[in-house]
Amino acid sequence: SRGLGDVYKRQGNNISTIHGNHGDMASYHLTGNSGLEWPKGEETRAVFQTGLWVLAGRINGIEEIRSAAAEYTCEYSPGLPSSTDTTEHIYRIHKEEIDAFLNNDWNTFSNMTLMLPEVFINGWDAFTELVDTELPTDDFMNWPVEKGAPWVDVNNDSIYDPQDGDHPEIVGDMFHWYVMNDHDPNSHTPLWRTDPLGVTVRVSMFGFNDYPVLENTVFIKWEIENSGTNQLDSLFIGWWSDPDLGSHLDDQSGVDTLRNIMYCYNYYEEDYRYGLNPPAVGHVLFQPPIISSVGDTAYHSGVEIIDHKHIQVFSHIVIISADNDLDDPENAQEVFDYFNGLTLSGNEIIDPSTGNTTKYIYAGNPVTGEGWVDDWRGDKRQIMSFGPLSMAPGEKQEIVGGMVMSRGSSRLLSVAQLWGETDWLQYIWDNQFSIMEPVADVVQISNPHNTESIGPFQMLFQIDANEGWTLSNDPVNLYYSIDSVFHSIPLTIINQPYPNTYAAWIPEQTAVIGTMEMKYFLEMSADNGFEMTWPMGAPYNYKLFTFGPDTTSPVIGDLTELSDIHYMIPMLQRVFASAEDDRFPVTANLNWQVTQDDVQIESMTRDTMPDWNGIIGWIGSMSVETANLGDTIYYWVTAEAESQNNNISMSDKKWFLADDKMV
Repeated sequence: SRGLGDVYKRQGNNISTIHGNHGDMASYHLTGNSGLEWPKGEETRAVFQTGLWVLAGRINGIEEIRSAAAEYTCEYSPGLPSSTDTTEHIYRIHKEEIDAFLNNDWNTFSNMTLMLPEVFINGWDAFTELVDTELPTDDFMNWPVEKGAPWVDVNNDSIYDPQDGDHPEIVGDMFHWYVMNDHDPNSHTPLWRTDPLGVTVRVSMFGFNDYPVLENTVFIKWEIENSGTNQLDSLFIGWWSDPDLGSHLDDQSGVDTLRNIMYCYNYYEEDYRYGLNPPAVGHVLFQPPIISSVGDTAYHSGVEIIDHKHIQVFSHIVIISADNDLDDPENAQEVFDYFNGLTLSGNEIIDPSTGNTTKYIYAGNPVTGEGWVDDWRGDKRQIMSFGPLSMAPGEKQEIVGGMVMSRGSSRLLSVAQLWGETDWLQYIWDNQFSIMEPVADVVQISNPHNTESIGPFQMLFQIDANEGWTLSNDPVNLYYSIDSVFHSIPLTIINQPYPNTYAAWIPEQTAVIGTMEMKYFLEMSADNGFEMTWPMGAPYNYKLFTFGPDTTSPVIGDLTELSDIHYMIPMLQRVFASAEDDRFPVTANLNWQVTQDDVQIESMTRDTMPDWNGIIGWIGSMSVETANLGDTIYYWVTAEAESQNNNISMSDKKWFLADDKMV
């Protein structure tokens, strides 16, 4: 799909995502790199490629599989099926322009300028700069209402004329819109070679600045229309993604069937791109497809749809390269089997944690370890499907999803943070953005993390209710645990050292004799009864601090194996080792000794070892100017923790020879 239609870099908040008007929401096509960057500007990326898949298994009552999919290649073409417009592109409107239009008369507005972001493409790179832009922009003036773009018809004359007060109807601080279709048979040749499905999809992508959680989310609304002449049955709508969370070699996958979210998290506590506590990325449907259901009510963007209900995720497949049952699909039948929760060969999937059949791979809880949890690290793809559905010619489905980035206090707590933030985003969507901020902002003023004390501990928090909320008179409670049981302490408002400061005192932990971790979270409620936890997602998610006497020494590993040297050649050898402490910073020293000579010591520096796949450790150099034939050079590493006990570790000793030949 390179060179097809328009590719744009959307930068509305902390997420920067490259996407095109042919079905992908994050794309590598422009730069060759992962298409979703988070946080923006830090060159840390989370999603390589992701796109919308639609599949039908019956056409006019006859079994035949047809697809419309955006994968690494795309089966969609920009524009309406009848379009011959070669200028189809992604239309984009900033809230600042809408505000300027609404707050000024036409003459004033049409003579204004705004500093608006503009994307510039330089070869395989794209960058954004603020540009002094004359208003109205071309997209504002030429808003494609005839193609179905949302707009406000102020005088109800069905004619788009901004001078009469008409304007684009947008959501968020940055809004992108385009339309695409799969009617061109040629667009299906590169992928699975089916006949066109016959759908037209109108896509809105938008995001918000400056609001917690929202600023780390990109929303996508798809209006999927059966724009052909065929009855489509056994229809599935799917979201496919190739997440690469930092390094693509240490990803793990999961699905939450209640939240309609598939997610990716890190195998290690430290990712060589994201560092410690790597984030999790989720693909979630806040508004799934609907089906007929007498007595139920569904919603399209807040509008009631009587006698219908939303369906839940139908299947979740994790694609693993070179796995005979779960490799990338090569034809439409294999995709259809995946959408039905089967393997490539059409077999049922067995949940190893229960022995029962399932349609959901890795639907367990990685935070608690319960159920089927991903235990293999590597590069994976994911598909989440919704169905089966039926669509007659002219019928539509409106679905709304989001790509969400969350970062907790550890790799697994990032998953729990993602769940909690997804719940909040669902609440925001259900209320159509009438509420944007949670009940209160919480700032922890004191944090006893890594103290070697055993208590008592004073915990201080500043808690300020957000606009539209009032904290109830019920106490704010602190829950803490050093085992599996949470104990509750009501916070006391003391207004020191800042207004709205709350305090709690956790008693001395007399049974502690070594390193311990304490989990804690807050629970509060608004005066309307709405409850909130801090952090979101508690009790699965929580804050923690480590305390107690430091009795554990640093762990040393990966010490370089050195080869024998020639005894007449001056020796300068570089040595690498990993040396880490679970609580405190460490210093590392390289030690060496020639036979029975004095021990030499050299400080090591923390760096990334070349050819070690980004592993961070300690590098030191040892120099031996003279050595006798047959000398044995011993070397080892010591590491000392910067704690009260100054615990010291020593690696195993290794050696090499000063010989008359070199290995």
